[in-house]
Amino acid sequence: MVTNGEWLTRRSLSAASVVRHRRSWEARDKMVSVAWREARAMKASCNLMRRHDGTWSIRHASASLGNVEVTASSKEEAVAKMRDELQYRIELCPCSGVSGDTVALEIHEERV
Repeated sequence: MVTNGEWLTRRSLSAASVVRHRRSWEARDKMVSVAWREARAMKASCNLMRRHDGTWSIRHASASLGNVEVTASSKEEAVAKMRDELQYRIELCPCSGVSGDTVALEIHEERV
């Protein structure tokens, strides 16, 4: 199998041309990788609310991930804890480092 770089070299292109083509392939591969991850992201609908005591609570309920409720002192911390918990639940084996889909939170803020 001939790689892209070998193919360009065989065509007697200049070194600058080979570098330019290689950069465009790397940029294309990076865009495809990001789009692939976004397409594979599992959407999780969550309800976020501020409690009377000033803490933040975020809830998620689904058949695939179960019922989850997380509380934290800040809004950002609560969202991060929820994302981490849901990601943990969709991973095949958390200790192996091999993960399944990534989770994307769809947050609906409730007013108290």
